[in-house]
This record gives sequence, structure tokens and C-alpha cells, in this order.
Amino acid sequence: MSTPTELVEQYATDGFKRQLEQEENIVRSLPSFAASLALLGTVFGYAGRNLEPFQVGCMPSVLVWGFAGATLVLVGLVVIGLLGAVWPRQYLYPIEEEAFAAYATAMERQITATAAQNPVYLETGDPMGPAVEESVTKALRERLIKEYAESATWNRRINGRRQRSRSLALICLLLAIAVAILAGGTTFARDHMKLGAACHAIQ
Repeated sequence: MSTPTELVEQYATDGFKRQLEQEENIVRSLPSFAASLALLGTVFGYAGRNLEPFQVGCMPSVLVWGFAGATLVLVGLVVIGLLGAVWPRQYLYPIEEEAFAAYATAMERQITATAAQNPVYLETGDPMGPAVEESVTKALRERLIKEYAESATWNRRINGRRQRSRSLALICLLLAIAVAILAGGTTFARDHMKLGAACHAIQ
């Protein structure tokens, strides 16, 4: 059965690994945004090529221009959201190997010096007995647990902000695609109404 220290250590290390995976997931989702923006550009391009001068009294013209303006605003929000998701941030990582080795040496010297003042040492002359080794191991383990826990907490906050930015970009992107489709549909219907009216006039 696991001890409390082992449970805390496992929880801290697993939390740190989860945040690293979450960071990679955010980056891997970016190509899907690029594909969606390409689709948006295709739909919006059709409406743009057939965009006529704005006419106040013409409902199709008002709708198309309104949809076009809304699409541009939403695309701007998508860009802002994506910038928030990919903007460089300072992630926190556990202590480096060289620094940890130096810390281990310092802790060993400190605990050894403390043990040397113990009456047991005066009798045996062995400052590095099993109890001292256990104390050094415990101190190093506690340091690693603290490092992983602090890193996981800090990185979770960063990933939370990046996820919110990505969610904003995704929502605005879906709305922009829907509005662009409405603009393209309105343009298509307007063109066919004109074509039908022209054919009727010829007949």
C-alpha cells in the first residue's frame, strides 16, 4: 500500500505530465484552424466577388453587407484568440539536473554535520549511518515533490488562459463560417432573383 508521501509524489508528477500534454494538444489543434479559415476564405470570396455597392433601401444589399461586416469582425476575434493561444509564455519546470545534484550534495553535508553533533555519532563515529541516509533521501524527495507541484500549478494557469483563448477563437470561427455562408447564400439568391426577373422580362 502506498504511503502518503508516495501518493503526493505520484499526484504531483502526474499533474505536471498532464499539463505538458495539454500544452502539446493546444499546438496540435492549430492546423484545424488554418483549414477552417481557408474554407471561410473560399465562401467569403464568392460573396466578395459578387458584392454590389451598398443600397439602403435594398434588403439583400443590407443583408449581404451586414453579413460581410460581421464576418470581418468575427475573423478579427479569431485572430485575437489564436494570438492569445500561441503567444509565448514562460512555463515552469522542475529543478535542472545540475542544480539538483548540487542541492543533494549540500543537503548531505548539512545533515551529516547535524548528525555529527548527535551523541550517537560520538559513540560510533559514523555520521553517515542509515538514519542520515534516510533523512537525505527524504529531503530530496520533498524537494522534487515541491518542484513538480509548483510547476504543475503554474502551467495549469497558463494552459487555462490558452484554452480560453482557443475556445474564443473556435466559437468566433464557427460563427464567422455560418455568417459567411449566409452572406454567400444571400448573394446567390439575389443573383438568381435578378436572373429570373431578366428572363421574365425577355418573355
